[in-house]
Order: sequence, then structure tokens, then C-alpha cells
Amino acid sequence: PPRSTQGVSSAASDVYKRQISPGAAVTVSGQLYLDSSATIHGSGFGKYEPVTANIDLGSSKPELGKTTADAGGAWSITVANLGAVSGLSVSTAAQTLLARGDDGSLASVPVTIAANAPVAEVPFENTATITGGSGTTGGTITIYG
Repeated sequence: PPRSTQGVSSAASDVYKRQISPGAAVTVSGQLYLDSSATIHGSGFGKYEPVTANIDLGSSKPELGKTTADAGGAWSITVANLGAVSGLSVSTAAQTLLARGDDGSLASVPVTIAANAPVAEVPFENTATITGGSGTTGGTITIYG
């Protein structure tokens, strides 16, 4: 539910609005890589609450995306290409991913950002049998087929 800041000073109101909401949660599916996509999931937000996800870098907050929570307060944002998000760069130190709802919900999770996703190892097996012919040490054999 929305938080009331009526009767609270402006500075205190700003601090109050930035507090993490006890029921709100955010997760990221896996490591963040600049050359890949990422999916961010949240829950515990208000019914149909608009949500914005950012990386909090202190002086800047690159936006990862916006969505609206469902009737149960859950939501997902998929970022197609993290490298296309202005202001993001490789960081081995933890950064804060913030999910902020327009009605006051707030959740965070630490993330690190790597340049390239690891290349998946693909099992490969190929065998060939060659019979006949002759060769010399240091020579070249051309195989057609």
C-alpha cells in the first residue's frame, strides 16, 4: 500500500520514500553481462503498481526498464541488451539494482557486471577413417569428400 508522508518534512519524506519495503523483493536471473540479455523479477509490490528498475551508481542511475506489477504485485523486466543501456560498464565491485514502485515500494539486490558471457561449451565428436594412399613426412595430403 502507498505510504503517507503527510505532515513529514521534505527531507524526512525523501528518506522515508527511499526505505526498502519489507514485503518487496527483486531478483536477477544470473550474472549480468554487457553482451547479453537479463531478466529481473520482483514481488511484493502494490497491485498494478508501475515499477522502474535502475542500477544505482550514486551520481547516475541507468534505467534498465519499466513495467507494471500484476494484481498480486509481481512483475518481470527483460533487458534485451545490457550493453545498450547508457551508463552501464563493467564492474567487479557490487552495484545496487533498485526496483522502485511509483506507490512507494522499493527493493534492491547487489549485482556485478561483466563484459562478456562465457562461451558455452558444445560437445562435438567427429571421427574419420582414412585408408590407402601414401605420404611423406612433412608432405601435404589433400582429402576431398
